[in-house]
Amino acid sequence: MVVESQTDLLTQNPQASQMSSPQLSINPSSLDFGTVNLGASDAKTTIVSNAGSEPLTVTSVSIDNPLFTVNDATPVELNPGQSVPLSVTFTPNEVGPQSGVLTLGTNVTA
Repeated sequence: MVVESQTDLLTQNPQASQMSSPQLSINPSSLDFGTVNLGASDAKTTIVSNAGSEPLTVTSVSIDNPLFTVNDATPVELNPGQSVPLSVTFTPNEVGPQSGVLTLGTNVTA
């Protein structure tokens, strides 16, 4: 599973990083569920953090594959340096590799 943001946060302008703004950090940025048996599920956690100097608001969380679910407790505001865990659960219903893209809506501007 790959994590992305609706605000294209993976590319940053060096000059923009000198200004005060929220900055989304996700660690790890991808989750590998390995082998999960049919009828079972597995949960993994990623940490969403604000590495910026202004409050970060996460307004929405979505995932594009229904075999993955995410605990959506939005909106949530993170002050600079704050973090929140985000749990993603994978429940396969067929054999074979699966992938999904997790999208976070935030107040970060590109």
